[in-house]
Amino acid sequence: DESLFIRNLENLQGDECDHLIISIGYGPDKEGKLRMNFGPLSKNGGHNRLNVLITRARLTVDVFASFTPENLVLSDNEGINYLKEYLEFVQEPKVDHHWDDLKIQNENTSLMIQENTDIETLLSRYNVLTENGFKVSVETRLC
Repeated sequence: DESLFIRNLENLQGDECDHLIISIGYGPDKEGKLRMNFGPLSKNGGHNRLNVLITRARLTVDVFASFTPENLVLSDNEGINYLKEYLEFVQEPKVDHHWDDLKIQNENTSLMIQENTDIETLLSRYNVLTENGFKVSVETRLC
């Protein structure tokens, strides 16, 4: 039983822990410019790696970064967009503030699929919530 283990993003699959510390090793350059290159996260499927990372903790997650979500620019890169959304959530954990189609009521959560919600986003949100102890029911409403 390991009391501490250190993994990079590529080797995290399957490992779980009570407390997770995420250190984002990218930051602004000497001129203060943050390049939108986050290694494996920037590559095709990087958002899936982020999902695996943030769902490894059973109890707590602490995130350390030398930039804020506001420094990230939305683009066609899903990994960076998901990172921005996750950092916003960590900074201000009001789920319904960031996810318009998600409403939390006590420990029970209703996750409604709207027309503009893609299945990967839905599954990612479902996984994050259920792995953090929320009871989630998925409902589809036709308008």
